[in-house]
Amino acid sequence: MEGLRKMLQASERSGTEVPLAVPVPRRVVWLKRDPRTRIEQFPVEGPATHALRSAGIRWAGIDRLVRSYHAGTPVSETHLVYVPLTGSVGCECGRGVWRLEPGQKLVAPARGPHWIKLHRGRCDALWVHLCDVPRWRGLLEGGARIERVAEFGALAHAAREGLRESVSTAFGASENLAHYCGIFVNLLDRELGGGRSGARMQLVERVDALWRRVGEHLGERWDVGRLSAEAGMSAGYLHAVMNDVAGLTPMRMLTRLRMGHAAALLLNTGLTIEAVANQVGYESPYAFSDAFLRHSGLRPGQYRRRAAGPARNCKSSVHDDACHE
Repeated sequence: MEGLRKMLQASERSGTEVPLAVPVPRRVVWLKRDPRTRIEQFPVEGPATHALRSAGIRWAGIDRLVRSYHAGTPVSETHLVYVPLTGSVGCECGRGVWRLEPGQKLVAPARGPHWIKLHRGRCDALWVHLCDVPRWRGLLEGGARIERVAEFGALAHAAREGLRESVSTAFGASENLAHYCGIFVNLLDRELGGGRSGARMQLVERVDALWRRVGEHLGERWDVGRLSAEAGMSAGYLHAVMNDVAGLTPMRMLTRLRMGHAAALLLNTGLTIEAVANQVGYESPYAFSDAFLRHSGLRPGQYRRRAAGPARNCKSSVHDDACHE
């Protein structure tokens, strides 16, 4: 470790080291980093990323590496999953230097060395630091390894879109971020195999199937009793599974789906507020307008007018939210 400190001090004197402004594992050392390299990271705090924290994900993000890069740790506190999205990198985990290509993932257990190297060119890579907790303890078996990524496109999409929403100030960005975090966690579970038990994964798949059915029938009446019956589990157990998977109660998930679909209808159709309310499961346009206000901070008509611009006039009717303004 003393040798590494001397190397780091030398790199700082030569000007090759560029400090990062994001939280990093305590033992990570940057030996080389081109100034054009960027590190994008999911927020470490806040309700939108609850699914990441509850899954034991300490940090996750995307490296956008340029030319010279050499970083890592001689003794990692976390498990590392590293997936090149474009370009290739070298990785060293105590078994020589391996070449890592898009479509492959490095799985490097905690308590060992993790080093990532790039000598030329560019590479965008997804990275995940997993806490050394029982959920991921099985990753210690077999040591460091390179494996094929089973759902490469879906995993890359969830990470990219989640990071995009994490810095967005647009309507619903926080809800979208939470949605992508939940998808990302489920995909990572599948990729790492054994991160959850087979029985637990079956529960997650049942919940996923439940919300697909709900999304196809949002106009129907849904309550906790019907949701739990559709999922085939008790209301309390559904609540626990939903909290684990997405950090949301079942009814908050239902509201998110309804408001997301309502926003799309408001933007892309000429339906009245009453018609939109009916399509997303509200019997009263007034109750829908109040719910939309709580969710977005705007009445439905305000949201439609703001998105459409000042040139568009809003219809005034008993069913529009003008009666609330």
